[in-house]
Amino acid sequence: MKIWLTLIILNTILISYQDIDIDGVDDTIDICPNTSIEELVDEYGCSISQNRIKRYGEITLRVGLDVATDNRYDSSSNLNLYLGYIYKNWDISISNSLTAQNRDNSSDKIYISIGKYIYFKENSIKISIGAEDNIKDKKYNKKKDSNQNHRDKTKVFISTDIIIPILDKSNLLIYYMNPLNKIQKNSPKESPLISIGFDYIFIDDIYSSISYTKAGQIKNIDSSSNIELFLNYRIKDNLFIYIGYVKALDKISYDMISSFGISITF
Repeated sequence: MKIWLTLIILNTILISYQDIDIDGVDDTIDICPNTSIEELVDEYGCSISQNRIKRYGEITLRVGLDVATDNRYDSSSNLNLYLGYIYKNWDISISNSLTAQNRDNSSDKIYISIGKYIYFKENSIKISIGAEDNIKDKKYNKKKDSNQNHRDKTKVFISTDIIIPILDKSNLLIYYMNPLNKIQKNSPKESPLISIGFDYIFIDDIYSSISYTKAGQIKNIDSSSNIELFLNYRIKDNLFIYIGYVKALDKISYDMISSFGISITF
């Protein structure tokens, strides 16, 4: 009887105590659950480098180039810049992107957003609010070009990122963005944008994803959709290179957009 009772107690202890990174800190109180086995940790399971991130946050700087090509239009390129800051569950970023349709109606957009991560066991949700502005449209508005259908206001939006693990090295990715205001005086509010995809980690240093995106429709402009491939490779602990490829599935966007660049975290 004592033997069976001892086995039951031992089994209960083993089930209740888990330490996935083998640092001597129970996962229930381990703030940094992915610490390398050779690093010393504090009572919360964090190493010196992780404590720096936990205390001061983490900055990501990315510089890249987008190149859009299509047999119908001249090629177009855009310098892609991104600056992000993560502190605890908060994420603040400013970036620009190329969403080109043709040389006379391309979009040079700037995004600013602030979001918060919410964790549910293995799932995570990030809810953000942000603004999108089009520099090229501002130039057209200054020229008072009445023949062009350009925006009058900065677009304000709310978005949701959802990550759901489906395999050991793969997640389901869902992104939803809903505009909160009209960007043109005589036009209806733009429809929501939705993206769904999957990611896969080949090894610890290589991350990949594939996604389908459908953008909202606005007045006199059909909705756009595309397939996007993304690959990120870690060169060093905080240095990465990435490549991306977007294939348009509509008739108004550039047929292909290729991206490549480098990012660093500190």
